Amino acid sequence: MIKADFYKSTITKGDYQEDILSWAHQFSTGVKTKTVTFKDKLAAQQSVSDVSLLVYCRKNPNTMAIQSNWQVELAGDRYEVNGIDANPSNRAEIILYCERVTP
Repeated sequence: MIKADFYKSTITKGDYQEDILSWAHQFSTGVKTKTVTFKDKLAAQQSVSDVSLLVYCRKNPNTMAIQSNWQVELAGDRYEVNGIDANPSNRAEIILYCERVTP
């Protein structure tokens, strides 16, 4: 297992009422990761990106609150959550489909 930090976007208004996007840390947890196969990428998005991961999280109140467009930091790299699904082989886990965020 590796440590994952989850972030939720927040939008605030600046001095001139412009939208300012920032990321607020929500929680940290241990996760397992797996690379996504070409077939999985194509089925999920009808396109293929260079870096995608499946992130397996144990179900708890924190992980059940995760939504699409949240970000997760794994080993210094940021990924955006693009899909959430139940793990059919383990009911105690959820699977997050994540793609690397370009800096």
